[in-house]
Amino acid sequence: NMGNCAKKWLSNWMKEHNILEGIITEVLEISPEELSAETENPLDSDDLLRVCAYLRIRPEWIPLEF
Repeated sequence: NMGNCAKKWLSNWMKEHNILEGIITEVLEISPEELSAETENPLDSDDLLRVCAYLRIRPEWIPLEF
């Protein structure tokens, strides 16, 4: 699933850059369960783009398989 793949990649990217998921969920008002790589719920595409914009990540950097 591409949504879960993107979530896992973002989670790893945030860990590598010492960014806490809690900050992202609070600022963007996304539920922690939705952003967490530990859950199976895919990240909504609108929320994915909002997270990318906030982190200044270009969506095309996210691999289709991770």
